Amino acid sequence: MGAVWDAFARKYGLDCRASTPDAYLVNLEIRTLRKYIGNGERVLDIGCGNGYTSIKLAQKKAIKVIGIDISSEMIRCAKRMLRNHRGKLKGEVQFELGNILSPHFVERFGRDWFDTVLTKRTLINVLSWSEQKEAIIKILHLLKPKGKYVLIEGTIQGYKKMNNLRERFGVARTPIRWHNNYLDEEKLIPFLNENFDIICLRNFSSTYYIGSRVIQPLLLKPFGKEPSYDFFLNLFFSYLPSLGNYGIQKLIVCRKRGR
Repeated sequence: MGAVWDAFARKYGLDCRASTPDAYLVNLEIRTLRKYIGNGERVLDIGCGNGYTSIKLAQKKAIKVIGIDISSEMIRCAKRMLRNHRGKLKGEVQFELGNILSPHFVERFGRDWFDTVLTKRTLINVLSWSEQKEAIIKILHLLKPKGKYVLIEGTIQGYKKMNNLRERFGVARTPIRWHNNYLDEEKLIPFLNENFDIICLRNFSSTYYIGSRVIQPLLLKPFGKEPSYDFFLNLFFSYLPSLGNYGIQKLIVCRKRGR
């Protein structure tokens, strides 16, 4: 899997699209994440990619962020981006090569170390449910008591609802990329409830997906044009309040139990 992201890093460099070609979605995710991270927190960003999200968060928040990724090329880009932002951050950021599924990942930092752990479209690139669960348990160990696990991940239920809506309006279904393993909410939510207190579950991306994946192709069809992630109205859709339950990406905020 690291080779896949090495190729993305070489293609996109410091561009926010290194993790997904949808730049408006990336920035919507970051605006959403900011609401759940407080000043003074120690944050672990697992699957940080080229560092775009970590740095954007540290521009607005006085936090200490460690970004981890399995791709050496992504980490190289992240360190370059950090050099470009030297002196421009409210917080502190560092980037390291690492894989949460490695045997001694928790010991690398120590248990009960972080106030917040983030995964943003990270678990969906873990190709089995058993390994996804393993990653979540490691995140639990890394968090301080009362610490937060904040995840923005695609779910199979969100994918099906979005594509069912597309079909209702005569728009073809979108394929799932081979390296994506969308989470099953019927398994994920009970598993999280066993190990955390879920304090928030938001379909923050629903309006954006309706606008960019349904309305956009319908608007362009009479002109014979193909939809684009960079379509100018997508920016407008990304700032509208989220309504409905059609977003593929869901936000879940969990709190570790304990004193």
